[in-house]
Amino acid sequence: MIGTRVTGRWPVMTSAQTAQARCLDEKELMFAGAEEMAQAQQVCQDCPIRPGCLAEALDGRYDYGVWGGLDPGQRRELRRRHPEVTDWHALLIEPRNLLLVGLDQ
Repeated sequence: MIGTRVTGRWPVMTSAQTAQARCLDEKELMFAGAEEMAQAQQVCQDCPIRPGCLAEALDGRYDYGVWGGLDPGQRRELRRRHPEVTDWHALLIEPRNLLLVGLDQ
């Protein structure tokens, strides 16, 4: 799921970037129940803004919905495994860094 949020440092994603999101027409699915979670995650797989979307959810500690291909539990686990990361946006926007946190799929 996508959105534009401004932190104290920068806008996480611009409206031009969010316009490319694969989930624009799938908003209900992205916040559906557990039984639709796998289908929602599939929407994210080939999305061109997946890293930025995931970074937004991790930095913003979003507790609902599928963001960047991960459900809330997966995002909590990722933050738990990497407590040293204080800026997910800076880490995930560089594609080679996806390997560092095991999101190279």
